[in-house]
Amino acid sequence: MMRRRKRNPFAKAGILCLSVIIALGVLNVGYAMWSESLTIDGSISTGEWFHEEDSTHGFWKNFNSHRSYTEEEIEAWLVIIDDNSLWLGPRDIAGMLVILNNNGPHYNKFILQYLPLRLGVESGRLDPSRLRDCSGLDPSNYLGLADNTASSLTEIISAIESKCGTLPSDYQFEIMKNVCEYIIKLWI
Repeated sequence: MMRRRKRNPFAKAGILCLSVIIALGVLNVGYAMWSESLTIDGSISTGEWFHEEDSTHGFWKNFNSHRSYTEEEIEAWLVIIDDNSLWLGPRDIAGMLVILNNNGPHYNKFILQYLPLRLGVESGRLDPSRLRDCSGLDPSNYLGLADNTASSLTEIISAIESKCGTLPSDYQFEIMKNVCEYIIKLWI
């Protein structure tokens, strides 16, 4: 016994839509050829757009393989970061690689994410003004952000820097690590 195939009830509608689109396209081409002129009045504003790129510790640890930045550029950023950070101190590639290859206790795991975050800002890979929602990672607002549902990266970095010297617990280091990690992976 041979089965009869069900017909798609929308097949005819799809063919009809495609026919209308083709007909309109042909009509427009015909009109353009007939009128031999095209006038467009208007203005277009594209606004400002900042394309962020991830800034993970793997990206910075392997800077030699992708050569996105020179050693001189990275070392210049490391000096700027060292001058403006109480947490971070490497001023050269060797010091950076020591940090990026150290996955020890909570403090080290935090620094392993914080250094790439700071490098991402200095290199232009991360937008310091973009608002980020940290509320899911820091529900009790340990960082003390004015609005942990919409904080700029500049505010987040300032909040993290304010915690240096306060002897954060392992749990608090975990919060800072997670915030940094989610930002550098572009998850928030």
